Amino acid sequence: IEQVLPESFGGPFGWWGTQFSWSPEGNNLAWIRADSVGLADFANQTLGNPLVQYAPWNTRRDWSWRTTVSWSPDGDLLTTTTHGPPIGSEDPEASPVFNVTVVASSGEFNADIVERAGIWSKPAFSPEVRDANREFPSGYIAYLQAREWERSITVSEYDLVVADRDGSNARVIFPESGQPGLGSQDFTWNPDGSQ
Repeated sequence: IEQVLPESFGGPFGWWGTQFSWSPEGNNLAWIRADSVGLADFANQTLGNPLVQYAPWNTRRDWSWRTTVSWSPDGDLLTTTTHGPPIGSEDPEASPVFNVTVVASSGEFNADIVERAGIWSKPAFSPEVRDANREFPSGYIAYLQAREWERSITVSEYDLVVADRDGSNARVIFPESGQPGLGSQDFTWNPDGSQ
């Protein structure tokens, strides 16, 4: 057993802890805090610099929000929910905006691919999808889209959406039109990315 990161107070709202997620190859470890997502720097035994930062969301309760992280099959990208900027005069920690963001593990870029998706969007990359009609492998991203983004924290229903990895060609796959939406749900892709 080798300690690669020292004990830490966990940043803002640190009493809720830091979460971690291994890359598919097991060579990178993403960390998640109330205000940021980054990669551990094993060589220097530190958390390293954040890949993306945002204002922490202040629940004003006895719990603290943490985003989720999903790695692309090649480990080059991560997708996550980020807390967006205020839409009015509210404090940044009270903004109702939560976006689906894709981040390069190299730190070269981060981009919001779905604006105002909702706090419980939980985006997830599919496994690599092979198609005989395509030269290169492809894949998808799934996420939950709040029906009322401005109330996604407490009362909004969600639709399960599948889109191309860049967020294009988004389509609701569940529930059917006219049916009640989902609450905050966990979901997972099957091994070949077809379901």
